[in-house]
Amino acid sequence: MTVTILALLLLVSFLLVAVVGIRLIQKKTREQSGNRLERCAICRRPFDPSAMIMREVGDYRLLWFCRECVKKLAEDLSGGHGEE
Repeated sequence: MTVTILALLLLVSFLLVAVVGIRLIQKKTREQSGNRLERCAICRRPFDPSAMIMREVGDYRLLWFCRECVKKLAEDLSGGHGEE
């Protein structure tokens, strides 16, 4: 009886590991399939990269900016905020 219970527990644990592994693989392929989102470097909201401006800082760091934040920065610059 004990052997049967242990065998069933082992079988259930194998099935659980298999299901979790399959879900992780599916999630990874979904992220790589072009549904990738980038966060704005200012407001930190996620956007589609095609709707953002990307700037490279240094040799490897990429910063993404959304349209709203770029507009706010342009308004601040043209409005004379921060001028001394």
